Amino acid sequence: MRKSEILDYNTVYKRRIAKNEELRKIKGYDFLNYQTDLIIKYSASIGNGFSIETKEEPLA
Repeated sequence: MRKSEILDYNTVYKRRIAKNEELRKIKGYDFLNYQTDLIIKYSASIGNGFSIETKEEPLA
């Protein structure tokens, strides 16, 4: 018979849980994906909302 291994749960969870630096990267990627999805979704109306009209002033 084979003995069952004793699991060290601290090492198991340290491997599974993301560290702070990794969390920042994950959140950054999620934000960029969400932002690009919104840009693609509303790309037709984005250009209409930001029209800039310039007035030419006569030179003195």
